[in-house]
Amino acid sequence: MGEVQDGEEPGVNAASPTGGIESGIDAIVLGASFDGMVAAARLGKAGLKTILFEQETKEESDASAGQSITADSLLSMLDSKVVSELELYRMGLNYAARRLDSIYFMDEGETISLDGDFHGASQHLDDAEIEPFSDFSKKILNAAAVVALPAGARVNGQATNSDHDDFAFRVGAVDEILSATLPRVPLRTAMAAECVYGFDCAPSEPFSFGGMLSRMSGEIAGLPGAMAYADGGLSGVMQTVRRAVQANKVDVRRTPSVQEILIEQDGVAGVRLASGGQIRAPNVISVLNANETFLDLVGAGQLGVEFQSALSVPEPRVAKVQLQLEITGAVTDERTLQLMRKRIVYAPPAHAMSEAIFQARRGQVPDAMILEIFFPDVLAGREETETYSIIVTAHPLPIEMADGKKRKAQVEKTILSLVDRIAPNVRKRIQSQSLLTADDMSKRGTPMGWLNAQRPVMQQMALAQKLKDASGVSGLYFCGSEVGVGGPLCGRAGLQAARATIDGRRRREAR
Repeated sequence: MGEVQDGEEPGVNAASPTGGIESGIDAIVLGASFDGMVAAARLGKAGLKTILFEQETKEESDASAGQSITADSLLSMLDSKVVSELELYRMGLNYAARRLDSIYFMDEGETISLDGDFHGASQHLDDAEIEPFSDFSKKILNAAAVVALPAGARVNGQATNSDHDDFAFRVGAVDEILSATLPRVPLRTAMAAECVYGFDCAPSEPFSFGGMLSRMSGEIAGLPGAMAYADGGLSGVMQTVRRAVQANKVDVRRTPSVQEILIEQDGVAGVRLASGGQIRAPNVISVLNANETFLDLVGAGQLGVEFQSALSVPEPRVAKVQLQLEITGAVTDERTLQLMRKRIVYAPPAHAMSEAIFQARRGQVPDAMILEIFFPDVLAGREETETYSIIVTAHPLPIEMADGKKRKAQVEKTILSLVDRIAPNVRKRIQSQSLLTADDMSKRGTPMGWLNAQRPVMQQMALAQKLKDASGVSGLYFCGSEVGVGGPLCGRAGLQAARATIDGRRRREAR
């Protein structure tokens, strides 16, 4: 099969004929999110005849009509094993800007700069902060390695929860841990923003510090804890993993939708399609949400009561939003361009972060938010232009944005007032602006979910363990968002589901 070109869909085929029964398939993957494609590509690489089911989303329909608005983001969580096992660099993964420095703006007017290499980031700090931060970063990176490992894994023969610092970091509150480890308030504020950004937890709450461990558990451009911007943004990374799907000869199909996961003698037997046809296979990996996978497609009658109780864990109550701006006016001043080549973070005081979480949970637009800002045109090397894009991602906001346009206008106004504190002259240069919410993503049917907040890491890890191992159905594996520790572009859950499928197949063949 030839390599797919940019903008093409790799190997999308028609589904099984109406009413027919198709056999000879080793595995079926339901859902073409990043984890779904990672799982399918890894199965194909192992020689399993694999079908990946995806459906056209509302987002894709809008794109064909020129109406698409999609999320974009910096990368921090792409799992290194996904990159190596799927040879993603060979598939075209590349970084337009790697190991981005971060600069944090505070309410008090103070700024803090940290190098893109988190392990050595203390070089920009005051003398009194260098040693404490160096010790802090070293412990964080060691503890983050535990988050990246499967549950129950052992390192050098020792249980991964045996280290006191690791345990304290996983269960502790941000406020308590930072007060005990970092000497100055501004640096604590910057690190507090990193801990809770993208998570449904306040700095004052237990388990909130786990967000920092999750943030540092990935590897970008060969460096733990780094941030980067990929060629083509998030869409470019998705296209790269699609190439891996094609290269490993996965059969990608669209419609008709899957109506049922077939279970025979407590094991997977395949899927039944809405058209009436069947595809017989002894393994199914689902990337759909947990309720749809287990209650709708498998059925409560096939599941234990204890397992079903795990499905009732509340969803996160907050989300991020993304404000996409176009500003006019060429920038020729090198000092300004240097700032635009960084990751910019607005970090409100820790008490304001906590209050913001509580407001968002109540459905209110918070007075303060954490902002992450970057300039994709500049990071991609398009510096000599009259119009620049700015991506401003704000956290936290209510997960459901009621009142439509009125509420969105309120959110835009609040975000822009915070941007004014960093760059007072930006607002008058705005040519256009568009707000993208998690609710928008859901309505479009997109499988990516970039803007959904995550549960506290320890809660997420406990839920993941239950959903991965306790369904009691042989050959059924799950890597939906409920088991992902690291966000929608980490790939760790998809890779682990594929490995579990391959190991299960080998065990059955060895009997």
